[in-house]
Amino acid sequence: MGKRLTDQQRAFYKRNGYLIGLPPVFDSEQVKQLNNGLNELLKLLRPGEDAKEIREWHETSRFLYDICTNETILDYVEDILGPDFYLWGSNFFIKPPHSTSTVGWHQDTYYWPLEPKISATVWLAFEDVNEENAAMKVIPGSHVAGLIRHSRSSDTDSVLTLECERGQFREDSAVSLNLRAGQISIHDDKIVHGSPANRSSRRRAGL
Repeated sequence: MGKRLTDQQRAFYKRNGYLIGLPPVFDSEQVKQLNNGLNELLKLLRPGEDAKEIREWHETSRFLYDICTNETILDYVEDILGPDFYLWGSNFFIKPPHSTSTVGWHQDTYYWPLEPKISATVWLAFEDVNEENAAMKVIPGSHVAGLIRHSRSSDTDSVLTLECERGQFREDSAVSLNLRAGQISIHDDKIVHGSPANRSSRRRAGL
């Protein structure tokens, strides 16, 4: 048994490359505080900038630092990676209502300058997220294949420059990582994942 994950949950993560269904890290009142804090951060952006510019602000924002060093979150990560790990990056992924932007199928490890390639991403929902407002989707088990080919695609609305080449995984096996506000998902850096456009009237915000 880990600090917070059961042996079954850790085995599921190892086999599938992701984990959802965990108890909320933040309750409803704390979620309100999270969104109030996010609104204050958004006010700091310069004209023409958007939420994607809020990268590594945990290094100067006590608000974000406290989220990133939340004891519950760190315990989950330790159960997956072991006790010797560090936080190297943070950023927001926000899709406003009726946004046409997508995130094409990709592997984080293809973009990240890390060796060895052993890392995990925690995705914290600032509001409810599901298929309606463009929840992230993953291809279960795709992380075990290692790094797969990526290439540029001009026929896409993806915010990424490189996407996984088709035919290397089954898109029809995708699982939507639906979360309630205050919940987290965790995924392996090599799992194939992405998200569609947000056609709904609800924002989708995750840290």
